[in-house]
Order: sequence, then C-alpha cells, then structure tokens
Amino acid sequence: KAGASVTVLQQDATGERLAQEISALVENPERVTQMEEAAHKLARGDAAIAAVDLIEKLLAISR
Repeated sequence: KAGASVTVLQQDATGERLAQEISALVENPERVTQMEEAAHKLARGDAAIAAVDLIEKLLAISR
C-alpha cells in the first residue's frame, strides 16, 4: 500500500516471475528511488530500542 515493495503472491512466485519483477526494477531506477523514499517514511527510528524493550519485557514475563 505504501509503495515500498513489490508483492508477488507465493502461488505466482516462479523464477520467471521474480526475474521479470527484478528486471522491471533494474530498468526503472526512478521507481526504485520512489520505493526507497516510501520505505524511509515507514521506518521507525527507534526500532532497535523498541525491539530490546520488547525482549526485556518477554524475558521478565518468562521468569
């Protein structure tokens, strides 16, 4: 939805289809740049800290 990736359903994920998708990206660097920008908008700057916090909470629960 955000434009940060290309989705291929598992049932359609043949070698030929994946090669087509990769070729389409190689031939369209502007699209890759747009995808990169969309991915940056989705990224959490505090992802590592959030992951550590979650792990610490899970460890505390399991003790």
